Formats: sequence, structure tokens, C-alpha cells
Amino acid sequence: MPTAPILTLGARWKAEDVYWYTSHANAKLLGVNRAGVTGPVANFAHQSGIYVLYANFVPVYVGQANKTLWARLHQHMSHDDLAERWDRFTASARSLAATPSAIALLARVRKATNAARRDV
Repeated sequence: MPTAPILTLGARWKAEDVYWYTSHANAKLLGVNRAGVTGPVANFAHQSGIYVLYANFVPVYVGQANKTLWARLHQHMSHDDLAERWDRFTASARSLAATPSAIALLARVRKATNAARRDV
């Protein structure tokens, strides 16, 4: 069975529904695995992947978490210029290595996000 670049996808989670005041070891971003992946629940917190930050459903930032999604989202929540500028996020966790298709997807989403910013 071939491996898929995207293992799990969580769309438009509310940032307020995440408990941000916990240690990295206890962090949880729970979602459901895609069909064929063992286990009914996926914890995105400790996976790498691509994410989109939204303000009122409008994309404001697209990023890539090379270490863990939790670490990057937590940084955006409280420690950088995006703090308090977003209220939802979408995350896609991937297999261990970035694939050309995942990198191309990230580039397309970034381009669309930049176009949406210019239109606002």
C-alpha cells in the first residue's frame, strides 16, 4: 500500500476550543484519522504538517511546521505578530518527509492566501 503525504486533516478548528496553557508533552489537537490508518483518533499536536490560520474564515497565514504543529500554533497564539489575529486553523499532518506534492500544495495555498490579503 503506498504511503500518502497527508495522513490527517482537521479543518477550521476554533482556536478558543484548544487548551493552550499546557505543556508540550500534554498537548492535544484531536481529530479523526483517514480511512485505513489505525486508531479512531489522531493527535495532531505532535505531528509535522501544513497549517492555515484564519480570521473570520479568511486565510491570514499559511505555514509549515517542521517539528510539531502544536509548537508552531502555540507560538502563533502567543509569541509573534500573529497573536490575537486569528481565530481558526486548519492543519494537515503528513508522513515523516515532505513530499513534492505537499510542497506544491503549500505553494498554491500560500499564493491564494496572498491574493486574498490583497483583495481585503
